[in-house]
Amino acid sequence: MARDDWTQPGVYEVAPDVHRIPLPLPNDGLRAVNVYALTGPDGPTLVDSGWAIPDATSQLGAALA
Repeated sequence: MARDDWTQPGVYEVAPDVHRIPLPLPNDGLRAVNVYALTGPDGPTLVDSGWAIPDATSQLGAALA
């Protein structure tokens, strides 16, 4: 997989206190959804937390650990 593949698991800082977390989707057409974590004084706020499927839940848990 290419290093710039937007579906690659991980946490990517896109701006100060804004992180992109790609999570897998079970469909063939769209392979992932980008979740955004905004870091603030009260902790992270998630924007679009993806689908509640085991792979996505596991990757999100690892990203927020």
